[in-house]
Amino acid sequence: MKRTAFFFAAVLWSAASLLLASEPLNLSFEFSGVSPEQGEIVEQIVEQRLSERSAGGELHASYAVDASFDAEEYSVETNGSTATLRAGSFPGLIFATGKLLRSINYAPDSFTIPEFSFREKPSASFRCCYFARHFHNWYHMATDEELERYVEDLALWGFNTIATIQIPLVNLNLDPETEEWRHAVKGVKTIRAASKRLGLSFVALDCVNQAPRDIPEELIATPNIDPKRGNNGWNACLSKPGGLEYMDRVIRASFGSFVGAQADYTCWWPFDEGGCECEGCGPWAVNGFLKHVARYSKLVNDEFAPDQKFIVSTWTYHEDEFEAVWEWGKDHPEVKYVLADAHGDFPKYPLERPLPEGYALVTFPEISMQGRFPWGGYGATPQPRRFTELWEQVRGHVDGCMLYSEGLFEDINKIIESGFYFRDEKAEDSLREYAQYELAGCDPEDFVKLCRNLEAILILREQNPEYAAAALDAMKLAVKIDSEILPSLRNAWRWRQFYCRCLLEYERNVRGNENTQTYVDAILELQHMYHSDLFPEGVVDEMHGCTTPVLPQGEIGVYPQPEEEIQER
Repeated sequence: MKRTAFFFAAVLWSAASLLLASEPLNLSFEFSGVSPEQGEIVEQIVEQRLSERSAGGELHASYAVDASFDAEEYSVETNGSTATLRAGSFPGLIFATGKLLRSINYAPDSFTIPEFSFREKPSASFRCCYFARHFHNWYHMATDEELERYVEDLALWGFNTIATIQIPLVNLNLDPETEEWRHAVKGVKTIRAASKRLGLSFVALDCVNQAPRDIPEELIATPNIDPKRGNNGWNACLSKPGGLEYMDRVIRASFGSFVGAQADYTCWWPFDEGGCECEGCGPWAVNGFLKHVARYSKLVNDEFAPDQKFIVSTWTYHEDEFEAVWEWGKDHPEVKYVLADAHGDFPKYPLERPLPEGYALVTFPEISMQGRFPWGGYGATPQPRRFTELWEQVRGHVDGCMLYSEGLFEDINKIIESGFYFRDEKAEDSLREYAQYELAGCDPEDFVKLCRNLEAILILREQNPEYAAAALDAMKLAVKIDSEILPSLRNAWRWRQFYCRCLLEYERNVRGNENTQTYVDAILELQHMYHSDLFPEGVVDEMHGCTTPVLPQGEIGVYPQPEEEIQER
């Protein structure tokens, strides 16, 4: 598979770092209670992020693991150019580092550190982001360096767990020797290694009956009839003759590809893939699924990872199905978490009934697809209002989350959710902190307004005259922010995906025409940013279009740039 280049922002980041390196930062570090390798990780993270923002500045940082702190509790104290960071563990020091970096005042030539004293510990123990890698999206096609960098970025915001699908069987044949299978394994190992390097947990998501593309036709499962539960890919019926033996081979091939690099948890998944609703397996949610979760959890513990814990998903369960899971769980102490959520409001049963002893409840916030298609095809998708409403439904009842992420376009939604689950922080406060750090130089209040406007125009698929005012206001704010943001950050992907989104909204809803060169250029930039242009030749993936920015059809006209019209208005 030929790789053409790093995505747009990675090149600019590297270029900016080289240019700024001519005026070295004055940095020094002291460490206590961490290994030399961990100290090097912290130094690299801090120096890289500071050099991307400012050409100079002084920081003397003292780090220590302190046994008087809870494991993920941390503190940061500053005095002039000195910062003292304490935590109960190495991941806690990473969280502290993120807080310090986000508190600094950045300017092109230097940075200053405000004086403050801050101490906190997370309110939820499981703060996970799931990287969906089965659509040849950014997670699927990113380089090792890009994946490692993004795991670091999320850890700095307080995520303590990363998850990904173990093997994207929907795209593969049952042959671990193929290039595509090896590519899938390599990506998972890279994400796992990046997570473990920072002391984070790692979750592999697997399905107890999802089959590869070359499943024998006579073993294919009976689809379910609930459209919200999906029937994606191929699934095996475990009640048909030979079905159980076939799926045993699939599970062993999947887990056998990670000998010596097993996950901390396996999360068993019931739907989207559809399960099986034949007479022997159905009803899948309370019969076939739970029966085979027990079977394959034992297989994993016996043959691959004797100490592994499990997460049981009840994604899209109906209210009358939860009771069976609660009863089943009393006899399965190997399960640590029950995951629950739905396409809309959070189900009531998990909030009203106590879980079996030793279990904890986590959510599955869907931060990628809501109200859009293609998902992320038009740039950043901030939704502070919607996610606040959903947070209020579960607040105080859950011990964490596993965010469903399809790529970079909902980076801001990850930060909103991190604020909820780490410190019960309002979405607007997370937006301001994001702007202070990732868009340094702009007025954070402008960014909050921009996100509200873009959420109001969530669905770009159909032109709507009512969106014109919000689109115009968004473009005005984008032009203003673009003029104020630090030069070293102006071309980084986090801001460019917001700016491209504003351009597209303006062309479609203000100018009323998507067949413009501005529109085409913005789509091409997003395709490159999201690696949609790296789809491997000869690979069949029906779902790839779900995350691919789409070019307009027809003759393309050249019009004045939106920035010029904004000045005239």
